[in-house]
Amino acid sequence: MKINKGWAMRYWTLGMGVGGMLLPLLAMAQSGTGEVRGSGERIQNYYEQRQKLAPEAEVADPVVAPAAAEGPLMAADAGLSFQLTEVSFSPSVFLPADELQGFAAPFIGQQIGMTELEEIVSAVNAAYASREITTARARLGSQQIDGGVVHVELVEGRLGQLEITGDARVPERFVRQRIRQQPGEVVQTNALREDLVYLNRTSDLTVRALLRPGEAVGQTDIVLQAQTPSRRVGGVFVDNAGVETTGRERIGVQGHVWGLAGINDLLAGSVAYAEGGLEGRVSYSGLLNRRNGRVGLSVSRNQINIIDGAYRQLDITGESTSYSLDLRQPWIANQHWLFSSSGSLARSRSSTDISGIRVSEVESTIVTIGMNLGYRNTGYEWSLQQSVSRINVDEPLRTRKDFTIANGGFTWMQRLGSTGLLYRTQLGWQVSDSDFAPSGNLFQAGGVGSVRGYVRGAIAGPKGYYANLELHRPYKGSHDAYLFVDHAGIRGDQPRSADINSVGVGLSGQFGSRYSYSLDVGHPLDTVTDDQDSVRADFRIAATWR
Repeated sequence: MKINKGWAMRYWTLGMGVGGMLLPLLAMAQSGTGEVRGSGERIQNYYEQRQKLAPEAEVADPVVAPAAAEGPLMAADAGLSFQLTEVSFSPSVFLPADELQGFAAPFIGQQIGMTELEEIVSAVNAAYASREITTARARLGSQQIDGGVVHVELVEGRLGQLEITGDARVPERFVRQRIRQQPGEVVQTNALREDLVYLNRTSDLTVRALLRPGEAVGQTDIVLQAQTPSRRVGGVFVDNAGVETTGRERIGVQGHVWGLAGINDLLAGSVAYAEGGLEGRVSYSGLLNRRNGRVGLSVSRNQINIIDGAYRQLDITGESTSYSLDLRQPWIANQHWLFSSSGSLARSRSSTDISGIRVSEVESTIVTIGMNLGYRNTGYEWSLQQSVSRINVDEPLRTRKDFTIANGGFTWMQRLGSTGLLYRTQLGWQVSDSDFAPSGNLFQAGGVGSVRGYVRGAIAGPKGYYANLELHRPYKGSHDAYLFVDHAGIRGDQPRSADINSVGVGLSGQFGSRYSYSLDVGHPLDTVTDDQDSVRADFRIAATWR
């Protein structure tokens, strides 16, 4: 259909007015990278976080070693007495020769007996213990003491067999490639622990090591007990996290398949349907190197139809599609710290039609780099994410095409002593180099994942932040009650600056392994629209099959 330029300008102006109403949906598809996040992704992350009620009670050791054998170090000889002139030690992989001689030095030239010899051997074993080496031990073998020379035998276990156990889905080759221990080498307990912690924190596997005596004297076997995720997971959910103009109530399906190619890979998808909207996403990712760098591809698509509000009679429809390529590489992963970097390339396209006439069409390319830093310890943990995105926008009548946006987030969770309470603090922010950023890349606040008690995307601007403070009381193991205070603000000339606040209560938990629920009841403290609710409840009910 052809229209003249005058009418085109009118439709375009109307389309820009409508665009603000479509932000919560159209922006989500443009954030497929996971770095420039829209409200839809924030909602999904929020409900996933509800299932983790508390930080780990303690940081578990993935290496289980048998206790060191106790017993006499040498056949007792109560009458033994001689002048010690020299102590020789077997070669050691773990203890330097100077340190070993240091244990014997105080006794050289002295008249000693069994008590002093046991002190020397005990000092060596204490040095092993201080290094958390459980596969090595000093002992005095049967020997003839000649000229005051004593030999201390250092038995440092060498690897006999490396065995991997678990169900049939365990990718044995994948696990072996990430463990540095080789048959015949001295078992390095600390190196094994480092390998397992790195593997557990940067992949979907959970692997523990059991050390046991090998078949031959001086050998130690390692049994790796691997636990894999459920191979196939599917579920359905019902919530009211939609947008007022396209329908709040949604029904959706989601699921994933793990380990298709044996590289810790994951194929996942989700679809959410509302009366006036359809949101869908498919992604695939897998590990691409032995340090567990992960590469992923994703496709997102949204379709909307305005069914409520001032513009419902205009037959307004919109759609958006995005494609992204993501890479995440861990660099540090130990018992306490986790640090990784990330990069992504995304391409998106969105359009709006009024009565069948195309009034807005936007194409954008987003290049993002980012970092993630986390720390955990007994009773608390925190994480920090920061990314910077360069956005190129192709949109009619827009004079500026390139923008830079920085997004970040911070989460802290901690137990409050032995009270059974814990608190969670979460911050999110966005900074832009322009007050006229593309509509699909504005920072949105309102609804679950930012400020509860308001509609989804109640305020939006080129710069903004939000803050949540929650006090939790887990109960009956898998349920949680909490109080919350939320705040958010946006800054910019267009749209205008604004702040919103809310308070409320929430419940979340699971019934068995299949059913889960989440309910947030929020009271807004600031007026955004004249017809906003004084109390707003957001819920999700889900069922999962494994």
